[in-house]
Amino acid sequence: MFERRLSGLLLAAAMTLPLMGDVSPRAGGLGRHWKARDWTPSFQLDGTWERVGDSNRFRTVYSDRVTRRNVNWDVTVVSVTAETVTFKATLTLDGGPKTYTFTGRIQADGRTIRGKGGWCTNPGAYCGFEVVADWPVAGQPAAARVGASVASLPVAKGSTLPGRATPGTLWKVRDYTAGGFDYEGTWTIQDQTIRFDYRERSTGAKAGGTMDLLRWDGLKVEVRNLAASRFYLGTLQADGKTIVGTSPSCKGRPNCGWSATIEK
Repeated sequence: MFERRLSGLLLAAAMTLPLMGDVSPRAGGLGRHWKARDWTPSFQLDGTWERVGDSNRFRTVYSDRVTRRNVNWDVTVVSVTAETVTFKATLTLDGGPKTYTFTGRIQADGRTIRGKGGWCTNPGAYCGFEVVADWPVAGQPAAARVGASVASLPVAKGSTLPGRATPGTLWKVRDYTAGGFDYEGTWTIQDQTIRFDYRERSTGAKAGGTMDLLRWDGLKVEVRNLAASRFYLGTLQADGKTIVGTSPSCKGRPNCGWSATIEK
């Protein structure tokens, strides 16, 4: 949730704004501890939002996945409606503090909120945020989370099986997201790091390196290859082991995408 020129990385001023509208359409309260991630083409942040007392303010605790730098500011929940949450945040940038207003849409699970911040000025850029609130959701136990257990995972369309609780450790992959290349090989997954080992199908040339696993929620996957400035977006299929995906770098090019089979 910041630009490359972010300096100081501290909240400029605490904000106390009144909530407008229904503050708890999900049966009460804002919760206490939200899981969060924010991304731009240059940064990938993972962290938490911690609520300040009974206010509508949250202190963020972030770490950049690549640089390991800590980033902190405050976020104020301005309003909550049936589908949309509006926030404000003040960041210290070169030249002084700057306040952003941004919105997110509440997803089907009632807790996940996704959107783009005011700092995402390029509509085509890979930029956005996702938070998972621990506020109460009507009809769900407080501990329920998408991806928390196999029983709580959503069911893939056309399948009687829920999504996978973990991505596994070894994928067999075909990758044709880079123009003129058609790779096959493996992704070896350990925590949030992926080691890829490829062979080009026509020339036999080998390629390899590491990537970041940015998201796995049981059905959707996002991966970043920082060295190649490429992102991979994929969806688990109804068989529970096949993933089909694309990349923003395809930009509508035909025969551009990737697929994988979870081997173990």
